[in-house]
Amino acid sequence: MTLRPLRDNLEIRDHELLKPYTTFKIGGPARHFALIKSPGDLSEAIEFAKAEREHILVLGGGSNVLISDGGFNGLVVHPVHQGITLVREDADTVTLRINAAETWDNVVEHAVAHGWWGIENLSHIPGQAGAALVQNIGAYGQQIGDVLECAEVMDLRTGEVRTLGIEDCQLAYRKSVFNTSARGRFFILGLTLKLSKLERPNLQYTDVRAYFDSREIGRPTQLDIRKAIVAIRDRKFPFPREEKGGNAGSFFKNLV
Repeated sequence: MTLRPLRDNLEIRDHELLKPYTTFKIGGPARHFALIKSPGDLSEAIEFAKAEREHILVLGGGSNVLISDGGFNGLVVHPVHQGITLVREDADTVTLRINAAETWDNVVEHAVAHGWWGIENLSHIPGQAGAALVQNIGAYGQQIGDVLECAEVMDLRTGEVRTLGIEDCQLAYRKSVFNTSARGRFFILGLTLKLSKLERPNLQYTDVRAYFDSREIGRPTQLDIRKAIVAIRDRKFPFPREEKGGNAGSFFKNLV
């Protein structure tokens, strides 16, 4: 592996194996690879790809991809800048800015720890926060589109940083502008979520109700709900972990 230092301390690695960056733990080398720690890093990476006439592949948590042993003949950019910031707060709501590389389940855990409602049923979904928006993840009666305010993105064609409102994101069932009409165009830098301080349990799904009925829990807390979702999901399919073998969690669409 060769390191090429560029401006702003960005390093381009040659022939980096992608296997460690996917939950299936398979994948050959990328022709070039860069860890993205800031928008400045990404701008440098875009210029590098243009100079080398290479395509760019954004690889986040690696839980929704299969990469061949042949790898990727271009530049792979891997976001690593994490963080959760409280932006606004009032009597009933909080607004959070989430860096795209933050592990999604860490976001849910953080919200539940503070008693902020709206994403507890989205517990135990693998991947990064940015990818959660790409697919408009949903589970057990909640979806990220219910709490999204906006997303900050960089256009990989021009390097322009833009803020996309919820209408711009074109969210639908497991769809967004990021995996349909603008697929491959944007790098998600962060997303802004608005959560509720008011108790709003969503127990409509049969598996969730059965979990609490079997334990005679009539009024579950938010933490109870998170624990239930984790237990239900673990029973159906193991969360991607080294000791349990490679997998990508659950990926399917219901017929609608």
